[in-house]
Amino acid sequence: MSQILLVAGLQLGWLVASSSARRPNVLIIQPDDLPHYDPWHRPPNTPNDPDRRIPFPSADGLPNLERLRNGGVELTQAYTTSAMCGTSRWSTITGRYPSRARSNEGDYVVIPRTKLEGRDCTAENIPQLFRDNGYRTSMFGKWHLSTIDYSKYTYEYAKSLVKECGFDHVSGLYAENLWHDFNDGSFSHNMEWITHEAIQEMKRDSDEPWFMYYNPTVPHGAESVSRALTEFSCMATPSGMLDSKPS
Repeated sequence: MSQILLVAGLQLGWLVASSSARRPNVLIIQPDDLPHYDPWHRPPNTPNDPDRRIPFPSADGLPNLERLRNGGVELTQAYTTSAMCGTSRWSTITGRYPSRARSNEGDYVVIPRTKLEGRDCTAENIPQLFRDNGYRTSMFGKWHLSTIDYSKYTYEYAKSLVKECGFDHVSGLYAENLWHDFNDGSFSHNMEWITHEAIQEMKRDSDEPWFMYYNPTVPHGAESVSRALTEFSCMATPSGMLDSKPS
C-alpha cells in the first residue's frame, strides 16, 4: 500500500527536498466551513459566545473523521490565519497571511478579492513546490481562488486556471460558490463525484509520489446539503451529466 501523509498544514521543505527513495504521498483535506465540534478539543467554538455548543450532526457522529483524528496527531493549539473559506484556502496553498495576496493591493481581506494571481499562482505556493521536486500534483473540489471571466466560462477553461497554479491534474472541480454564474442550476453538491475522481487519481499506476489538494464543498451554507441529496442526481456535475453514477 502506498504511504500517505495526511496533513492540515506543516512546513514542507524537509519533505520535498528529501533524498529518500520512498517519499510519502501527501493529501490535504480542507472541508468548506466545517465547524469545530464539541467532542474535539478546544479552543472554544466562538470566542464571542463561549457557551455555544456544536454537537456532532447525528447519533452516529463522524466515524470516518474520528478514525483519522484518533489514529493521527491532533494539533490542539493550531490557529487559522483567516476564518473564512476562500481566504483560509489561500493561506493553505501559499503558507502566508491572506493580507499578503497580490490581488488585495492594500484592500480589506475579503473572499472576492483574495485570489491567486501573479507569482502567488505561478511560483510561490505548495503545489508548485511539490511539482518542482518530482511530485505529481492534483486538485479536487472547491477552488474559488482564480479570477474568472464568465464571458469565457467553460468547465475546461476553469480547470486551466487552476492548473496554472501548479496542478498537473484537476477534476471534480467547483470553480466558486454554488450561487455563482458557473452554476446553471442543474447541479448542487456532489461529494460522490468529487471523491470518485480523487480515488481514481490515487489509483494511478505510477512510481512518482503525489500531492493532492482535496476540498469538499460541504458543509458550506451556500446550498442545503440535504436538498442536494434529495433533489439532485449524483450524475449531475459542473462538467455536465455523467453517463453513470460514481462508484
